[in-house]
Amino acid sequence: MIDVNEAYLLGMLFGKGSIIPTTEGKVVLNFRVKFRRPTDASLRTDNIHTKALERKFVESLRSKLSNDFSEIINLLRSTWNIDSIIDLPNTYDLNDWAMKEMLIRSYEIPSNHERLCELLRVESLDNTALLHFPFHLNMEENKAISLSFLQGICDSCSLVANEASSSYGGEGDARIQLEPSQERWEIPIGICKLFQVGLDISVNNINWGHPQIRGEKVWRGQNHQFRVYLRNIPPQVELYRLNYKREEYRSLYNRRKVVYEKGKLCPIRKNVKKGEIIHIHRSDNKNLNSELLDERIRGIDVNASKRKSVIICKLLGCTQCDNYFDVVIDDVEDSV
Repeated sequence: MIDVNEAYLLGMLFGKGSIIPTTEGKVVLNFRVKFRRPTDASLRTDNIHTKALERKFVESLRSKLSNDFSEIINLLRSTWNIDSIIDLPNTYDLNDWAMKEMLIRSYEIPSNHERLCELLRVESLDNTALLHFPFHLNMEENKAISLSFLQGICDSCSLVANEASSSYGGEGDARIQLEPSQERWEIPIGICKLFQVGLDISVNNINWGHPQIRGEKVWRGQNHQFRVYLRNIPPQVELYRLNYKREEYRSLYNRRKVVYEKGKLCPIRKNVKKGEIIHIHRSDNKNLNSELLDERIRGIDVNASKRKSVIICKLLGCTQCDNYFDVVIDDVEDSV
């Protein structure tokens, strides 16, 4: 069993967190949030789509995050008996738009921390534990647990569309975007399951950090992009715990006058028919054989028009794809 606070902290850890070995038998946990916006009223002139909002009080995001992070520090202590501090590893001008980071860093804990090892199903803690989604916890069977984990994910690695960023997606609809780290290939599958099974919310798309999706020249180091339309999120679902992100999300939701509509769940909404068999092939293309790719998709050409993402989901073991369509991998074709 897992409770809502543990689910939230795990979501934070899997989103942008890390487990770093220190002295023998010890590790530290890092929970990080990255941001560019200097203050809660800062607007990027190249992306303003609506009139600037009037704010009676302007506050730096570092200040707002510090208040939020203090609550997470208390949560770590009360949930796992772990003490931690707020760390500011980057020095920056609060008035510029350079990438900034705030970090909660735990004090050293045993690498065999009993509860964390149990939750992650490992004997000893290190960063490789975060490469595999904890499917064994069956979080999707409980709505409150599903939501809490997703709140941790959204707090740590989501971009809330607003005047400070891109307010619209490619199809002209406001959305949230999650950006899990490229090496964590199972995380988008797990997130998708929590949205679709746990909360009955459809997923717009997963833009995998893959050379045939992000472009062969620039894909290395590109995070996965996980997108959900606001119109498919019920108004009573609160996806954020951090105050500054929750405020931005609610402002966007209300400003866009979003009218909730239940979306079709994947793979039904994708360009794939029930019972269809999609043929793809192995390839000797250097990029497709990169060690940056999960071994389950390494050396495989997924270049099927408008179906690349769902093919990758299928190959990575997404259970939503079971009994709906199949993928057959044929022999090697010469790379182009």
